[in-house]
Amino acid sequence: MDDNSEINAHALLRAAMAGDLATVKGILATQPELGKDASAGATALQGASQQNRFECLPVLLSHSDVNQLDNLDRTALHFAAATGAVECVEILAPLSDATIQSLVGGTALMAAAQAGHADCVRALLPFSDADTRNKEGDTPLTIATLLEEIEVVKALAGRCDATKIGSLGRSALMVAAGSSTHPGREDNCLEFFRVLIPHSDLRALCDGKTALDFAVETQKWAGADFLASCMSPETALALLGSAPDGVRLERCEAIAEQAQLSRVVLMASAGSHAQDGQDALSAEAQARAAKRI
Repeated sequence: MDDNSEINAHALLRAAMAGDLATVKGILATQPELGKDASAGATALQGASQQNRFECLPVLLSHSDVNQLDNLDRTALHFAAATGAVECVEILAPLSDATIQSLVGGTALMAAAQAGHADCVRALLPFSDADTRNKEGDTPLTIATLLEEIEVVKALAGRCDATKIGSLGRSALMVAAGSSTHPGREDNCLEFFRVLIPHSDLRALCDGKTALDFAVETQKWAGADFLASCMSPETALALLGSAPDGVRLERCEAIAEQAQLSRVVLMASAGSHAQDGQDALSAEAQARAAKRI
C-alpha cells in the first residue's frame, strides 16, 4: 500500500466512525478496495459498527466483507454487539455469521450479554447459538448471571439451555445462588431466581451442592426460602447437601430463623428424623421459627 492509500484508509476509518457519509462515499468512489483495509486497526465497517453509525453501513457493506476479522478475530457484528449499537446489530445480524468466535471464544451474543445490552441480545438470538461456550466454558446465560445483568438473563432464559454448566462448574441458577451479592440486595437475588427456576434443574449438583445449598451458604435467606418453596418439603430437605444429618438440620434451622421458611418444611424435617428416634429441631427453635412465619 502506498502512502496515499494508507492516508486515505485512515481517513475512511475516521469518517466511518464519525458518521461522515459524504466522505465515506467520496473515498470509496475512487478507492473501493479500502473498504476491506484494516491497516488502521479496524475496517471502516467495524469502526462504523462500533460507533453505531448505521447510516454508513449500506455504503460500507457494498465494499466490505461483513465477516472480516480483526486481530482478535472479531467481526463488525462483535463490535456492534459489545457497544450496544442495536441499529447496526439489526442490519448486520442477518448478513453475518453470528456463530463466529473471537480469540477468547466469544460470539457476538456473548459480547452483548457481557456488556448488558439486552436489546442487542434479543436482536441476535434468531441468528445465534445461545448455548455456545467460550474458552472459559461459559455460555451467554452464565456470563450474564455472573455479571448480574438481569435484563439479559430475562432475554436468554427461555431461549437457551439453562442447565448448562459454566466455568465455575455451576449452572446459571447456582451462579445466582452462590454469587457475592450482599444480603441487603435480596430483591435482586430473588429476581434472578424467579427468572431462572422455571428453566433449571433444582437437583443439579456442583461439588455435591445444589443451588439451595449455595443460597444458604451465601446467606441469601429469602432466596433459600423461595427455592425451597418451589419444591416439596421432602425434596427441599433432601437437596440440602450430602452433609451429615446434624449439619442438614442446622441449615434448616438457620433458614427457618432467618428466612421464615414455611412451617411445613420444619415439620417435614422433624417428622422424617423423628422416625430415626432423633430430635430434629428443638422446641425452642420451632417456637422461634413460628414467631417469624
